[in-house]
Amino acid sequence: MIAEYLDQPLIPLATALSRMLEKIESELADEKVGAAEKWRLRLRAGLIRRMLRLNPSPGDEAPC
Repeated sequence: MIAEYLDQPLIPLATALSRMLEKIESELADEKVGAAEKWRLRLRAGLIRRMLRLNPSPGDEAPC
């Protein structure tokens, strides 16, 4: 038995992080989310934003 996620195409890290951030922001906009959950989601969003700033774009790598 093969896991389904192995059949999915790979996507760039920045794309995956951007999608995750969009999902988190939509969850934060939900009025049903409690205070503790909003706190956790804000932490996750901050971490992803920092990762996006650190992730170089293709072609921006430092030369060897």
